[in-house]
Amino acid sequence: MTDGVIPLDEARHNGRRAISPAAPLAVMTFADIKPRLESNSLVKGWLGGGAMSIIYGDSNTGKSFLAIDLALHIALGWEWQGKRIRRGGVLYVAGEGANGVQNRVAAFRQHHNIAADEDVPFAIVTSTVDLRSLDSDTSRLIATVADAVTLFDYPISLVIIDTLARALAGGDENASQDMGAFVANIDRIRQETGAHVCTIHHTGKDQTRGARGHSSLRAAIDSEIEVSRDEFSGVSTAIPKKQRDLPLDDTPISFTLHSIELGTDEDGDPMTSCVIQGAEAPARAKRDTKGMTAAGKIALAALQRVVNEQGRPAPPSPGYPSDASVVTVEAWRKAAADASISPSDKPNSVRVAFSRATANLLALQKVGKHADHVWLIQ
Repeated sequence: MTDGVIPLDEARHNGRRAISPAAPLAVMTFADIKPRLESNSLVKGWLGGGAMSIIYGDSNTGKSFLAIDLALHIALGWEWQGKRIRRGGVLYVAGEGANGVQNRVAAFRQHHNIAADEDVPFAIVTSTVDLRSLDSDTSRLIATVADAVTLFDYPISLVIIDTLARALAGGDENASQDMGAFVANIDRIRQETGAHVCTIHHTGKDQTRGARGHSSLRAAIDSEIEVSRDEFSGVSTAIPKKQRDLPLDDTPISFTLHSIELGTDEDGDPMTSCVIQGAEAPARAKRDTKGMTAAGKIALAALQRVVNEQGRPAPPSPGYPSDASVVTVEAWRKAAADASISPSDKPNSVRVAFSRATANLLALQKVGKHADHVWLIQ
């Protein structure tokens, strides 16, 4: 034995652990410890610099639209929802469809009158990534972050993974091995790039239990943000549910999705996407649904969503309330079909279900109709 290091063969023979000759770990003495007064916030009170977070919610709550809005405010250096941000580059991993993300960014750019050639440190990773096994595409993503830094005048401060399910590449969200590997890969990306890594995720069947999957995910993250949507008002609400190091700012942010027309497709039909728009928090009291059928409830919620997104002032003619916000019956029909108003997706089944739901709501005076327009009766 030399200098306190036991040769490996001798250590094995004696049943003792070999001591590595590697350099010792860094330590800080009691006298050197001082309070850290910098906030280290990426978004004040919501996201910490170089940390890990998830934004989760049920389908169609607007969580990806919220994430894109947040990401672009960081890339532009704009205050977000009244909260200070630290400007930096953003890399958005569009695992659930790069075309949709491109349209959402284009809608944001159009809505805020931003020139396409403006120098904004934002980029989309258009290919899916596998973050399930140890390493997998992790090294490639880290290299992509390093490469993106050379494109911008800012370091990459935020990487968004949309969504966890796609990045898990067929893995089991409830399995400790698969989720543990995903968390380890995310942690490695965070440590090696210095960027905050935010993952978009879904709730399970029981929405009160938060994000779905193995508990190792929630144990590892620093910030957890829940997004929900009120089925009657169509208003979405985002609220932090966990903060490890930051003070918990549980003031909710409420928003709706505002439709933006981007152009027309090859058939001349309009192509649209949405941007988020601030809204008042939905009232806690539930709307009276007595006498309403199950399909009627789905249709009513669909109408409220489409009115929020596409509603226009009523035409100045007899038959319309002067203060109504109207949409076409066809727009309502499509929204109701998208909301699965019928258990079957056969066109005739959807048509019959919508017709019966419309009759139900008109009889209960929940909805008004004139010519080819409909509106909500408050």
